[in-house]
Amino acid sequence: MVLPTLNKYRALERLLGVLANWKNASDCLEVSDRWQADEQALGLCKPSEPGLAAFVFTYAQDTGRYGVHLEYPDQLQAFQSGVPLSYENLELGRLIEMLAVHFDIPDRLADAPPTPRAPA
Repeated sequence: MVLPTLNKYRALERLLGVLANWKNASDCLEVSDRWQADEQALGLCKPSEPGLAAFVFTYAQDTGRYGVHLEYPDQLQAFQSGVPLSYENLELGRLIEMLAVHFDIPDRLADAPPTPRAPA
């Protein structure tokens, strides 16, 4: 993944750093130009599937947390099927997992931050 020079909040720079080292991401993800001027948001897209994208943001989130809005080729069908399109206050590890599923990336970075589990 070739990362453009962006002026982003630290949490987004950290996400971009993880994505830059994410196995297989360079073959299927790009940083979108749509939110390049927004310091608190960035867009990710899959060039081979123009309608598949994710808008990641930090505004109105707790420190070190992320919000994400997922876009699908058929947004109406995704909405009608009950697929949640937006999530907020995600930890980095959970966001990485969601992006891996959303973009169908088989090998995510093995040492990405783990998602903490609630005590049993």
